Amino acid sequence: MITSKFISFEDAKAVLLYPEIFQRISEDGCTADDLAEGPDDLFIGTFEHQKLIGAWWLSALSSTTLDVHAHILPEFRRFKYLSWRQCLSLIQEELPGIHKLQARIPLCFPEVYHFAKINGMVDEGLEKESKVIGGEFRDQWLVGNTVAAMAKTEEVRNG
Repeated sequence: MITSKFISFEDAKAVLLYPEIFQRISEDGCTADDLAEGPDDLFIGTFEHQKLIGAWWLSALSSTTLDVHAHILPEFRRFKYLSWRQCLSLIQEELPGIHKLQARIPLCFPEVYHFAKINGMVDEGLEKESKVIGGEFRDQWLVGNTVAAMAKTEEVRNG
């Protein structure tokens, strides 16, 4: 059974420090010691039974907007849509003041961009050369939408 709940940064680190995930979320030259939570960051863990299989990192951009990023262990990515539905539900239920979600996605990760778009995020812009990955400055897609619009996308997609 797949479930999701709010977890601590310390618990989320089990997923965030997984080598493939850490390589994708950190800029060149970063180490595990550089990984730190911000003062307003929240984390939602997705579990298969009692095993943590994913973590959503939510960073407050304002009192009504969160920057959201999914981190699902590779062998459990078949649950990514269920994990998203549960994350969105928790945001709606536990954070009613949150109106909008957005994400910045490096262009070198088109599968993440596709996932965001399927889940109701829309293009909001392009941040030029805003992240260093593989020794190169990379552009990032800026995508986002209101919580209500993404919930409607979920309703349509799931009948």
